Amino acid sequence: MRADKKIIEYISEQKSISVEDAMALAVERYYAKGDVFGRAGDFTTAPEISQLFGEMLGAWIVDAWTKIGTPQAFVLVEFGPGRGTLMADMLRVIEKVLPCFNALSIHLVEQSGALKQKQQEVLSRYNIKWHDTVETLPTDKPLIVIGNEFLDALPIRQYERVKDVWCERYISYGVDGQLSFQHKEVADEVNASLPKKGEGIYEHAPAREKFVRDLAIRLKAQTGCALFIDYGHEISAYGDTLQAVQSHQSVNVLETLGAADVTSHVDFDALSRSIEGCAHIYALRQQGFFLRHLGIEYRAQKLSLEKECERLVAQDQMGKLFKVFAFSDKPYALEGF
Repeated sequence: MRADKKIIEYISEQKSISVEDAMALAVERYYAKGDVFGRAGDFTTAPEISQLFGEMLGAWIVDAWTKIGTPQAFVLVEFGPGRGTLMADMLRVIEKVLPCFNALSIHLVEQSGALKQKQQEVLSRYNIKWHDTVETLPTDKPLIVIGNEFLDALPIRQYERVKDVWCERYISYGVDGQLSFQHKEVADEVNASLPKKGEGIYEHAPAREKFVRDLAIRLKAQTGCALFIDYGHEISAYGDTLQAVQSHQSVNVLETLGAADVTSHVDFDALSRSIEGCAHIYALRQQGFFLRHLGIEYRAQKLSLEKECERLVAQDQMGKLFKVFAFSDKPYALEGF
């Protein structure tokens, strides 16, 4: 499938746009298509692999609710809820602890109209409130926030040193009808903020950093905690991690822009630095370690779901690449860390 026609037209009109703007447009256009998950879609996330994933997070939420003081009312938020599968699995566990279930109100942050409709179908028995942005979430109650494979879709900027000068990567539309990367020299103030030496492509994600910083400030004001699971690296490093996936295969980003799932690896080191001083940050954990600590293997044995469990926790599957990033308004003894 070729790149989205409207994105091509827009880039052609603008002559060129930054990787950051292109990624934002591509994500918006891609998810507007509807259900892109599962075997029939482009990629499969942990909740689609096994109910075990959501059940473990549901148990984690109950424990987190206890650790933050068992508030009589709190806001459970999921960013990027996909089909609604993860929330359904989490709620099935939370319902078994009625004081916790009765205290929560469920809020989903989702911009795609097609996905909202799918979520309504999956979660029809629950009272759900939808939001397009974080700004409209309630401000008067404690928060427990979950996001699985959400951060990777927030846009990044890419920089590269060309002849000893830092340049930002842009995407342009050529006379040959093809999209291609080009470089534009950065302004002096941007240059001053970049590393002194270049060792390849340098990625910076201001949208991600602003998102977690704004959320940390909210948690400080309302109390609560946030947990995000995504793939990425523990220590900031050079490298081009921009990638596209279509029909479960890696594809060329430019050739499929807006028609495939475009993401980049999350720099958890940079995210942690961005909220230092305004949140308590927990030790970054690998997904396998985190889920094992919560007891996923015992649950898998009980349900005879060992193969699904292995895919979630094994080092050569999702267990090592995916990381668990959590922060809160103050230190709590949250499970898994």
